[in-house]
Amino acid sequence: MSEGTSDLTQRVEVKFTPKQEQKFLDRVVFNDISGACWDWSGATTKDGHPRIEGRHRAARISYTRYVGMLYEDQRVIHTCRNKRCCKPQHLKAVSVAEAARHSAEGRLAGEHHGRSKLTEAQVQAIRQLYKGRNKGPSQALIAQMVGITQTQVSKIVRNECWRHLDGKG
Repeated sequence: MSEGTSDLTQRVEVKFTPKQEQKFLDRVVFNDISGACWDWSGATTKDGHPRIEGRHRAARISYTRYVGMLYEDQRVIHTCRNKRCCKPQHLKAVSVAEAARHSAEGRLAGEHHGRSKLTEAQVQAIRQLYKGRNKGPSQALIAQMVGITQTQVSKIVRNECWRHLDGKG
């Protein structure tokens, strides 16, 4: 690369075929209500993101069609936090690192997570109850009392999950 040439000139622009764009248009539910998302009605990836023809994400097609150029090393985030949204005003092109931060910020943790079986108070109680081997109730007994597995108790007391709590109880 010559002096003064930016890294941007070395990146490859993402392009989609007319067939992929038509599939996108056929599967988006366009909503005329101001601020409302354009929800995806087609297939999704295993983590719930809209997809077209295997690996192509519908949000990337929406972004390139309505907003502008997108490079291979860029990701598209949903500022509305709705993975199924394809509305261009709700999409933003960012670096991989920024996309990871955005994802982590939006992740629900602890009792606010939809699959959580415990409250924060219960986790703190588990950490206070378990003092180590032969120094109080066993992990198996605590698990039985709370209605979870011994493995989950072990992860809680070792601070492998529920890390957003201080781990001290």
